[in-house]
Amino acid sequence: MLGVAIVALTLALGLGVRGASAQVGREQIRSFNVDVLVQRDGSLRVVETIDYDLGSEQHHGIFRDVVTRQRFDGRYDRLYRLDAVKVTGSPGTPVAVAREEVPGGVTRLKIGDAGT
Repeated sequence: MLGVAIVALTLALGLGVRGASAQVGREQIRSFNVDVLVQRDGSLRVVETIDYDLGSEQHHGIFRDVVTRQRFDGRYDRLYRLDAVKVTGSPGTPVAVAREEVPGGVTRLKIGDAGT
């Protein structure tokens, strides 16, 4: 069971030095790091750090899909709770996050604000 998940997001807004293979104006993930800590009760604490360059196009955030239900056998599914989701931007400011259940046993985290 996934008891606790904390998502940390670092938004790089196209400032600074770009990688040699980067294309100007295109969005890209510059780095993606995951730290997983197994708790005494068997739950997991997961911290993801995503350095995401939104590029020169206007964007309002990203989607992060997390599997929360998987078929186990013909009778049972495995359920993974997703709790305590927190998203921060650069430099540590809170970022809006909305949850949506989508087909396929996935919880979609909409990170950012559609209005800004």
